[in-house]
Amino acid sequence: RSAEHSAELLEAGFDHAAATGASLEVVHAWDLPDAYANLVEARTRDPEWLDAGTRFIEHELDGWRERHPDVPVTVRVVYDRPSRAISAAGAEAELVVLVRRPMPAYFGAHLGSTARAVLRGAACPVLIVPPHPREKGSADPEIERAGELLR
Repeated sequence: RSAEHSAELLEAGFDHAAATGASLEVVHAWDLPDAYANLVEARTRDPEWLDAGTRFIEHELDGWRERHPDVPVTVRVVYDRPSRAISAAGAEAELVVLVRRPMPAYFGAHLGSTARAVLRGAACPVLIVPPHPREKGSADPEIERAGELLR
């Protein structure tokens, strides 16, 4: 969804690839929630979105490629439902790595819909990486202080 937790995701992927001598494929997929908008965007802006997505991922990979020069990396950017694109890539993989959605502590660990869909249809093992905790003062709401609900 964003680059916010890409460090955790890429670290796990590069570490596994380096340890096993595997290559790494980074898949970035998106679609729009509205079916009509999806059709229009796919016809009119598909090349722009693919180019922007590829630049985005390549930028995120800059430092990782330098730290792991022996790991071959490819990038696949697709206009598709993320769960479907990741599952399709996982059909040819030995491991799929996903980062868990960050949630406030009072919800506990939580998997988003993409992770649940990939786990249900995975043809290979799936590694779910926890996000690093956010620093104090993040956007997480404060539910209570001294036993009183905040309004």
